[in-house]
Amino acid sequence: VRLASLMDDVGRRSRIMRILLAHDGSAGAETARSLVAHLAWPDPSRLDVVHVVEPVWSMLAVPTVSFGGPMDEVMGAEEIKREMEVAVAGLRRPGLAVESHVVVGRPANVLTETATRLGSDLIVMGSRGRGTIASMLLGSVSAEVGHDAPCPVLVARGSRVTRLMV
Repeated sequence: VRLASLMDDVGRRSRIMRILLAHDGSAGAETARSLVAHLAWPDPSRLDVVHVVEPVWSMLAVPTVSFGGPMDEVMGAEEIKREMEVAVAGLRRPGLAVESHVVVGRPANVLTETATRLGSDLIVMGSRGRGTIASMLLGSVSAEVGHDAPCPVLVARGSRVTRLMV
C-alpha cells in the first residue's frame, strides 16, 4: 500500500520518480531487478542501476569512512560494465529512462551517498549479496542502507510484491 501511495504522490507532483536499483550480480540483486521490471512505475520515471565494486581494503575500514576511486583502476572493469549492460537491457521501456553506474567504494556508503546525490525517491535492493558468513562479519548492506538512506528502501525477497511491512 505504501509503495503505491509513494508512486501516486510522485505522479501528482508531476516530476520524475527516481528509483535506485542496487545490483551486484548476486541472486538477491537479480531478485530486486526482476521486482523492478515487474512493477508499474509512474510515467515518467528514471531508474539508476548502481553496481558497487568493493575493494578488499575497504572491508577493513571503519563503517563511517567512505573510500572511492576511478573505475578505470579496478581489475575487471570492462567485464563489470558488460554485465551491467545485460542487467539493464531488460529494464528499458517507454516512460522509464534507465542509466547504469559502476562506482568503487564501500557498498552501503556508496548507495546512500548516490541516492542522496541523485535525489532518489526509492532504493530497491536484494536481501542478500555478501553471503551469510560475510554478512555476519561485515554486517548487512541492506540493513545499513535501510538505516541511513535518505529515502524509503524496498528490500526485495521475491520478484513480486505480495505484502509490505512499513
